[in-house]
Amino acid sequence: MTRKSVIYYYGAIPGNRGQRFRLMPLNFPEKPRDLLLAVALASLVLVLGYWRMVPEVCGDFHDDAIYVITAKALAQGEGYRLLYLPGAPLQTKYPFLYPALLAVIWKFWPTFPDNLALMKWLSLLCGAATVALSYLYFIRFNYLPRTMAFAPGLICATSPFFLYFATQTLSELPFALLVVLAIWVFDARLGEPPAAGRRQFFLGALLALPFLCRTLGLTLPLAGLLILYHRGRSLRWTALGAMACMLPWILWMIMGLGAWSRDPISGYYTDYLSWWLSTGWAFLFRIAADNFLNILWSVALVSMEGITVGLQSFNSSIVAVFFLFIGSIPVVALVTKIPGWHLLPFFLISYLAIVLLWPWQPIRFMVPIMPFLLAYFIQAVNWLVRRCSGKVLSRHLLPLGLSLVLGANLVLLYQHGQMSRKYGYPYIRLVPQPASWASYKGIFQWLRTHSQRDDLVASAVAPMMFLYAERRAIRPFKIGPAVLGYGEDLESYGSAEDLAQVLRGYKVSFLVKVPVFAFNQERLDGLFVELQQKYPGWLTRVYADKDERFAVFALAGDPSGGSSH
Repeated sequence: MTRKSVIYYYGAIPGNRGQRFRLMPLNFPEKPRDLLLAVALASLVLVLGYWRMVPEVCGDFHDDAIYVITAKALAQGEGYRLLYLPGAPLQTKYPFLYPALLAVIWKFWPTFPDNLALMKWLSLLCGAATVALSYLYFIRFNYLPRTMAFAPGLICATSPFFLYFATQTLSELPFALLVVLAIWVFDARLGEPPAAGRRQFFLGALLALPFLCRTLGLTLPLAGLLILYHRGRSLRWTALGAMACMLPWILWMIMGLGAWSRDPISGYYTDYLSWWLSTGWAFLFRIAADNFLNILWSVALVSMEGITVGLQSFNSSIVAVFFLFIGSIPVVALVTKIPGWHLLPFFLISYLAIVLLWPWQPIRFMVPIMPFLLAYFIQAVNWLVRRCSGKVLSRHLLPLGLSLVLGANLVLLYQHGQMSRKYGYPYIRLVPQPASWASYKGIFQWLRTHSQRDDLVASAVAPMMFLYAERRAIRPFKIGPAVLGYGEDLESYGSAEDLAQVLRGYKVSFLVKVPVFAFNQERLDGLFVELQQKYPGWLTRVYADKDERFAVFALAGDPSGGSSH
């Protein structure tokens, strides 16, 4: 039997607003075993992520190509700009930290798409580090016993959804890693006497770093300052450190205000705040109601995707209620932790509060915080099982449930890998009619051969067109908040007249049609058909793939000259 190490630290008395401290016990990890397990978790993420990764494809999620394009602009000394849009406007929507990291890779390896694999491995390494450090964090700060602390990492490492974001040029996992590091340092500092001003300044800057990776990171320094105030700590230097880190990007974002109202096509990419406010108060309540249910559903979908996908085929309300109940467990557990005044639950609650009101489907935002939510989920489930079945039975039920989740996830992950290798495309979910990457490459090659450098392309995957076809591009329909999955009665991409106005106003040379799995494909196809019927002499099909979903249309003449129905 090994002797358990007990180390004491000079810690603040919980709930005390003054400066009283006392020696408090700390469950410090026994380094050899814990570090080996952390390395094992990281290795599992790397191995399974390699199976999930498609190295040469970028732009399937849309935002992933935007990050790479802005990285290219930084590396080439053109500033933080959206090079694929006409006029190359400043990028004032997505924070710059993650593109800056990608820019370092582009600077030393400027050959695209050869450099894309290394960029994706950067995200995967961040995912592996996040899972490993989360495990150590749960032990270091007594969130879970060792017998349970390993489970959140195992679930994330086998989740196809989690691994998708860990193998794309997306900022979710770099953001998650910054959050783990910041919370770790904060909790450690909180257990020490008040530090010198420069150390407090550094802490504030560290809390603000996630904000420079994703805008939702703003919730972390705010939650940290609230905890410090409650504990009776001085806020001045920590607040100054956070503000010094955040203020330059806040001022940069302000330059994009008003772009959405002036031009929704390019303003969508540069004006976050105006796009959000365009929802209106009435729609905001609908967003909150839908997002609340989707947050609960997303917990189950991301963590136990193999089981949810299998049971969704039954289309049963009982199944839906069951997964909503699963998702409510960590949320309720978080609320019960508020009286403890610890940073992690306060950050998660404030983070989810913003997601609740953000006009975008929440599942993407659940990925970076999934290890933490799973820790609270496992903690709560363990308590419920012990209360309902007793300590002895719980020892068998919890491992059985974990085995079912991991097994189902691995089966689904294998199917994703098989599909990716067959079609050469990294689908976020299994789709009934996948398209081949070869069809995309056929369009890229045609555009490079048959168009001029200054020709403008219109396509739903505009950033992808810029990266691979080397032509500037726009997405020619207005993407308002109502489009993004809040009911078929609201989902609209405009009329044929709206589309014609954009194509004419931007002087588009080619309209490219490809399957877009994130949107309502039937409505998009109907919009193209309506445009051709209304302006029959304007669009000419100049390229058609064997997959009829891929086509290129040349725009010639004035659409007003065509017959109208």
